Amino acid sequence: MTKSNHLFSNAVLPGLTTNTMCKVVGESADTIKLESESNIIVELPKSLLNANLLEIKDGYVSLSPGLYEYHFIKNARKASREKMNDLFNKNISSIFKNIDLILSKPEYYYLTPDYLVSGAAFLREFRFCLGVLVQTFSPEDQIFPPDYEPFVGHYLVRLNGSPLSGSFSATFWSPELEKLVCFNSSDKIRLPKLFIQHFHDFKDKSFAGLEVYDFQDRSIEELLKEIESKENK
Repeated sequence: MTKSNHLFSNAVLPGLTTNTMCKVVGESADTIKLESESNIIVELPKSLLNANLLEIKDGYVSLSPGLYEYHFIKNARKASREKMNDLFNKNISSIFKNIDLILSKPEYYYLTPDYLVSGAAFLREFRFCLGVLVQTFSPEDQIFPPDYEPFVGHYLVRLNGSPLSGSFSATFWSPELEKLVCFNSSDKIRLPKLFIQHFHDFKDKSFAGLEVYDFQDRSIEELLKEIESKENK
């Protein structure tokens, strides 16, 4: 598979707005709830607004760029990624069983869970986006020979190891077993080539997407809803 095979190359993915104007959606004696244009709701102490000389006018307040960046972008992105990773890790098998849905929308295709990161000692790690990874789930796109035991019928998901010692661990998706299977050098498995060669071969196929986009927690929630609906038909 080449880079030209990537789907949705012109997709516009969702992102957090940089508009610092927020709507007041609730308050208590000491705190105030603000909603951004991206529908992110954050509760802040009123003292923080007072300390920054920020005034509420007609139910809106314009935060300073620093306050907005910290509370509505940095923290929001962290919470979103944590939720997305948690949902992915808990539903890996269900997700990989539904490759057709992964390839149906750019928001699903460009999901970038941390589970899909491969790495090696002294070498920079690399990441697959979900859609590109599942497009390699065919014998011709695997980095190991299609008849190489014990990897026959398994598709590589992530690869880690040491280029110096040659030790490795590899996680595969097994369509037949409908689950992830793991192999490593302690299983007394010898790789066809040096680990470092396989590592670079796998890295050459990787692609993390046009960007690591925002709201991936919402995207994976929608994907899981579609999977549930499909399975209940």
